[in-house]
Amino acid sequence: INLVDGYPEKYNSYIMRQHRWVRGDWQLIRWLIGEHSRDISSLSKWKILDNMRRSMLPIFLLLTIFFGLVFFSGDPYIWLGLATIALFIPIINMVLENILYRSFIIQRMILNGNLILGYKTYLYQGILSFMFLPHEALIMLDAIVRTLYRVYISKKNLLEWTTAFDMEKRLDNNISSYFAKMKENIILAIVLIVLTYFFRPRNLLISGVIGLFWILGPIAAYWISKEDKETIEVKEEYSKLLKEIGKKTWDYYKIFTDEKNNYLPPDNFQEYPYNGTANRTSPTNIGFYLLSLLSSRDLEFINTLEMIELAELTMETIEKMEKWEGHLYNWYDTETLIPLRPIFVSTVDSGNFISYLIVLKEGLKEYLEKEANDKIISRIENLINRIEGLIDKTKFVPLYDNSRDLFYIGYNVEEDKVLNSYYDLLASEARNTSYIAICRKEVPLKHWQRLGKSLIMEEGQISLASWTGTMFEYLMPSLVLKNYKNTLLDETYRTSIKIQKDYGNYNKVPWGISESGFFAFDNQLNYQYKAFGVPVLGFKRGLKDELVVSPYSTFLALKFDPKGVFDNINRLKLEGLEGEYGFYEAIDYTASRLPPHLDKGIVKSYMSHHQGMILAAINNFINKDILVERFHRDPKMKCGEFLLQEKI
Repeated sequence: INLVDGYPEKYNSYIMRQHRWVRGDWQLIRWLIGEHSRDISSLSKWKILDNMRRSMLPIFLLLTIFFGLVFFSGDPYIWLGLATIALFIPIINMVLENILYRSFIIQRMILNGNLILGYKTYLYQGILSFMFLPHEALIMLDAIVRTLYRVYISKKNLLEWTTAFDMEKRLDNNISSYFAKMKENIILAIVLIVLTYFFRPRNLLISGVIGLFWILGPIAAYWISKEDKETIEVKEEYSKLLKEIGKKTWDYYKIFTDEKNNYLPPDNFQEYPYNGTANRTSPTNIGFYLLSLLSSRDLEFINTLEMIELAELTMETIEKMEKWEGHLYNWYDTETLIPLRPIFVSTVDSGNFISYLIVLKEGLKEYLEKEANDKIISRIENLINRIEGLIDKTKFVPLYDNSRDLFYIGYNVEEDKVLNSYYDLLASEARNTSYIAICRKEVPLKHWQRLGKSLIMEEGQISLASWTGTMFEYLMPSLVLKNYKNTLLDETYRTSIKIQKDYGNYNKVPWGISESGFFAFDNQLNYQYKAFGVPVLGFKRGLKDELVVSPYSTFLALKFDPKGVFDNINRLKLEGLEGEYGFYEAIDYTASRLPPHLDKGIVKSYMSHHQGMILAAINNFINKDILVERFHRDPKMKCGEFLLQEKI
C-alpha cells in the first residue's frame, strides 16, 4: 500500500508539516552519535546534518536580526544584509545560473492560472519568509527541543504524525485564528521595538519597519491561505439555452435507442442525404448512452423509474453480448448483436465504457438514497450489482505491454494478437483507460510516467502536444476526470482551447475542431469520418489542408470557457448547424472538396457518441461537475487523483 500525503494548501498546515518533518530529522540524531552511527555511510550522516542545519536557519536569522539591531555595535545594515542574503539566496543563484548558462536569454511563459514563475517566485517567498520569521523560528525551536526530550528523556510519542489533509480539517482558516496561532510575531515585534528604544534608539526606525512587517505576518498568512475557488455563475438565460439543447439531444437517444436496436444506440443517424440510422454500435456509444440516461434524469427530462427501466433494458442486452476478457468488441450489429468484422477490442473504447459505468453506478447510488418505493429500491440495487459485475470482469492487463509500460491500441480477436501500436501520449483520449487501470492496480504507476509529455509553446503559452490536435483528445477525458488548477493538464486544457479559438478566428469560422464526419461520401452516400485538428497542437501532418468544425468540440470546453462557448454556439446557429436533435455533426469549409456553388458543407447527421459528449458536458456545467464528482466518489478512482495534479 502506497500512502501519499497531499501538499498543504494553507500556511498553518504548511508550518505544522515543517514541524513534523523537523521532528523526524532530529529523531535521527541517534544515527550520528552512538551505536547506530556505524550502520550508515558518511554521506547519509552529512544529509542528516544538513537537514538539521536547515531547520536551525530561521532561529539564527531571528537572533541575528535581534542582536544586530539591539546589542551589537557597528552598522546594523551589515547584520540585516546577512539575514537578507540568506533569505534571498535563491534569487542570487538564479542570476548566477542565467549569467553562466543562459546569458540572460529567458523565454517568457504566460500561464492561464495564477502561478508565479521565475524571479518573482523567490522574491515573494523571501518577503513572506521574512514576515513569518518569528513564528517559524519558534516553531522550529519547539520541534528541536521537543524531539530531543522525547529521544533522550521520555522516549514517547516518537511516531506522532498527522497528514496535511487531517491537519487542514482541524485548523481554522480565518484572520483571528492566524493572529492567535502566530502570536509570536506580535510579541517579538513589540519586544524588538522596546529593546531597541532602550539599547539602540538610533536603530528605532529600522526596528519599527521590521516590527510592522512581523505584525502584518498573520494577515499575509491568512491572505495566501484563502481558498481559491473558481466559481462559474450559470446565468438563467444560459441554463435555459443549454437545457433546450440538452432536451433535443436526448430526443436522439429516446427515439433511436429502441427495441429494434436491442436498446443499444445506433452509431449515427443521417438526415440528409437521407440514410436513416447506421445499425451498429460500439462500447463508447453504449457508455455515452448510459451516461446520457443518468444526465437526462439529472436534468429532469425523465424520472427515476424511466431511467431504471431503460438502463435495465440496455444492461440485459450487454450481458448477452459476446465478449473477450470482459471487454465488449469494438463493433456490433445492433439488430442481431453479432460482432462486426474485423472482430477487435479497442483499448480506448473499453476505457470509456468502464469509466461511464463507474459514473452510472455512483449516480444510481445517489438516486437509491432518495427513493422511497421498495420495489424501485430493489431494482436499483440489483442494477448496481450487475454494473459492478461488468466492471470487475473487464480486465485491462491483456491490453498492456509490460516491456514498454504502454497500452496497445487494441487486440485482434480473429488473429489472436495485439496490434503493434501504442497509446503513448498523455494528451490522448486513452487517458481514462490509463487512469482506471492504474487505480485498479492492474498496471504499475510508472505507466503514467511513460506517457509522452511533449510541450508546444504558442504565443508564450504552453500545452501538451497530441497526435492530431483535436479537442476530443484533450477534453473528452475531463468529462469524468477532475481538473486541478495550476497543473500541467489544466494549463493544457486552457491553452489548447485558446489555440483552437485563435485558429477559428484566423480562418474566420467558428472554432472547435476534432474528429468528425465531413462533406464527402462513399458509394452509398454515407458521410465519411476522420480526425481533424489544429496544426500547431498535433504531430500529424497535413492538418492545415482541411478545415472542419464540429459543434460537440465547443461543448467539451463549457467548464473552461463558458463565455467563449456561448458566443460560439450562437455562431454555429447562424451557420445553420442547429437541427431537430440538437446540433448537426459538423460543417466543412474545405474548399478543395466542396462543389463550386458552396462555400461550406453542413454534415447533416448525428453521431451517437458526440451527442453523448454534448449532453454530459451540459450536465456537468449546470450541475457543477456532477459526473466528475461521481466518478471520483468510487474509492478506487479516488486513489489516483494525485496523477492529475502534475505540476507545470
